[in-house]
Amino acid sequence: MAMHRPLVWFAAGLVVHTVACVWLRRGVRKAQAEPSPEPSPETPLSVVVAAKNEAKRLAPLMAALDAQTHGPLEIVVVDDESTDGTRRMLDAWASRNPKVSVVGNSGPPGKKGALATGIAAARHDALALTDADCAPPPGWAASLAKRLAPHPSPVVVGYAPYRRAPGLLNAAARYETLVTGMLTAAAVGQGHPYMAVGRNLGLSKDVFAAVNGYDAHAHLLSGDDDLFVQDVHRIRAARMIHPFDADSYVPSDAPTTWRGWMHQKTRHLSDGRHYPTNVQTALTVYHLTAHLLWLAPLVSGWPGAALLAARLTVHGWALRPFADAVGETDLVAKSPALELVYTLHHALLAPRALLGTLRRW
Repeated sequence: MAMHRPLVWFAAGLVVHTVACVWLRRGVRKAQAEPSPEPSPETPLSVVVAAKNEAKRLAPLMAALDAQTHGPLEIVVVDDESTDGTRRMLDAWASRNPKVSVVGNSGPPGKKGALATGIAAARHDALALTDADCAPPPGWAASLAKRLAPHPSPVVVGYAPYRRAPGLLNAAARYETLVTGMLTAAAVGQGHPYMAVGRNLGLSKDVFAAVNGYDAHAHLLSGDDDLFVQDVHRIRAARMIHPFDADSYVPSDAPTTWRGWMHQKTRHLSDGRHYPTNVQTALTVYHLTAHLLWLAPLVSGWPGAALLAARLTVHGWALRPFADAVGETDLVAKSPALELVYTLHHALLAPRALLGTLRRW
């Protein structure tokens, strides 16, 4: 009997993980059911970007924002005390594009202070936030503007994929982003939003003011996206929506070194200790049951391998609707191998991120 006890626990873990996957798939479907509004060409929109020492990466962003099709648009870029050629590039851009204004960070140093400065300087109530290393598609501003047109406007939680490139690192980074995207969209669809990405976020000045901006977590380096969304949800300042049209996605280049990717993910995971208890519990159950089933073949042999195979099948089934919707279907076929990389990366980084202190961006 004692020999079969681990198998019972692994089987219980599979049942729990399956329930989680059913919840996720239904959540994505609910998020997809949100009707797409009609175009709203008259809705003024302010794009706000924080930039610090981004001279080597600004050109694609400037070209992408120059190409936006939305008419009533302003672009506010906040230079956060850059020491390279960032400010010169931005000033030159503003001199040839009247929609662009460049301001210095008048708040605390860091991304949150810079974004708060840019939001205060923006002329329009509807805001679209992105990062300096991104290149939104031409219809991105229009896609967000039409969703921010109603009053009261929602918070638009957009998808931000990595561009495809050769190699395992790129596939692993894209897959991790895909899984995080599924979790984000499902939580929005189920009415329990907890996550967003700062390079693709739409909101209004009213909502930003309702939660006192980033004041609740100003002492943290990160959290301008997920902790902000949690603040909005906690006081019901706005509802959340997750768009699924291709124009709403904001791609960027994936990290090119394992070390760079690990630092980036450590930074992202570090916010987890500040999540509400119910969110921490749900994420722990989801990840723990997924990770533990990788041990099943080692402990229980072929029956354990069958449980792991079932877990990978169920997870692929849950992931597919989101992957199909965002055009990342190729990753589902590779998901068993990529799940192993995902598990190892998460098991290594999560304790460090949750127990350590983030000291640099």
